[in-house]
Amino acid sequence: MIKLLVFARYFLGFLLWTLALALAEMLVRSSWTWSSFGYGLLFGAITYVPFILSARYFSRRKKN
Repeated sequence: MIKLLVFARYFLGFLLWTLALALAEMLVRSSWTWSSFGYGLLFGAITYVPFILSARYFSRRKKN
């Protein structure tokens, strides 16, 4: 149950970050297309996944 909640927290954060990047892409292009959402998803994965990995690394390092 705890692992599911942790996964949900990371997934919702990733989803919100992706939507924010897609919205920024839409504002830059002044129109919404599926490619803008795709770019948001791509850049979200590129920027959010390393953030999660580094946060997990430093939280483990702090305990030891």
